[in-house]
Amino acid sequence: MTRARQPRRIGIFTSGRQDVGYLLPVARAVREHSGLELTVFLSGTHLLECYGATGRAFRDAGFACVDVPMIADAATWDGQIGPGPLAMLSASLSAALAAHPVDVMVLLGDRIETLQAAVLAVADRRFVAHIHAGDRAPGEFDDGNRHAISKLAHVHFAATAGAAERLIRMGESPSRIHQVGSPGIDSILAETLPDEAAARCAVGLPGEGAFVVILHHPCGQEEAQERADAEAICQAVADSGLRAICLEPNSDPHRQIVLGVLRHFSRQLNWPILPNIERRIFLRLMGSAVALVGNSSAGMIESAAVGAVVLNVGRRQQGREHSANVIHVAADRQVIGRWLIRLEEEPALAGTYRRAACIYGDGRSSRRIAEVLLAMELSAARRVKLNEY
Repeated sequence: MTRARQPRRIGIFTSGRQDVGYLLPVARAVREHSGLELTVFLSGTHLLECYGATGRAFRDAGFACVDVPMIADAATWDGQIGPGPLAMLSASLSAALAAHPVDVMVLLGDRIETLQAAVLAVADRRFVAHIHAGDRAPGEFDDGNRHAISKLAHVHFAATAGAAERLIRMGESPSRIHQVGSPGIDSILAETLPDEAAARCAVGLPGEGAFVVILHHPCGQEEAQERADAEAICQAVADSGLRAICLEPNSDPHRQIVLGVLRHFSRQLNWPILPNIERRIFLRLMGSAVALVGNSSAGMIESAAVGAVVLNVGRRQQGREHSANVIHVAADRQVIGRWLIRLEEEPALAGTYRRAACIYGDGRSSRRIAEVLLAMELSAARRVKLNEY
């Protein structure tokens, strides 16, 4: 009698709100396959109430979740992921993998804790699958992290043809590379977003009047420059007479500098500022705003799928592929302000940007990823990698 094949054990590691829109649809696609069994490893700010405890998005969706603490004391944490949190992550994830073993660990992007998870998974002889491999985005050390994860990974999920080509030029075997699009687009195309009135109400924004969404992260500059860039953005919005909805920055070095500027303008001008916004509401607000202003990857990847206009400020996203709805500007108060006024006062101009086609996918990326995870070879020989150049 032939014994039934055991489901392949898939792990997804996720450390904060930045992952949810990308990894939640992947988790759902994995769950749809009877041949796959999923465990979600929740870490980082996902577990902190002061950051919105965003890991509940996976719990509420009914996934088997394992907590992997990285922050010992949220009250004294400075928001930076340095050696201490990474050491704690090493111990926590090692214990979690021993108790909940997986065959393949799925990772996303370029964060330093994601690189640490990749190292631990490889050391534990797990296969690593990397989503959004081959992208470019400098940040302070983002590009290096992504490159390092790709060199450790056994299978690559590239969002674009350009990303796939960069992986090949890095020496990765074409047999390991799958151009699947971005799973961040999947939920946008599959879901019905709330109307603008409901979205405004959810964040405490008055029901009338044009507004912008500010989502700006520190990017490895000196403290004075980080402060100056954030002030230029906020002052430009104030100069234009628009209201703003502010999202707190990611847990990167100098987070508190940027957050301090946002809080100052929030107090002065009564702008809502939130640690996190439900993704569906955020997408609606981004699409309805005069512009998304800042340097978030959401502006590079998801924005065109909801018809948003993006003012990408500074160099954090330098080199990243994007749709034609993105306008690159320096962190200059007058330049940003002029663009905001033009976008508000010239509907035809704004409409040109809003109609830009999204380059990042057709809504089936997660399904493709799950199919590769089901079919990929997990032999000892496949674990061995050799540069192709």
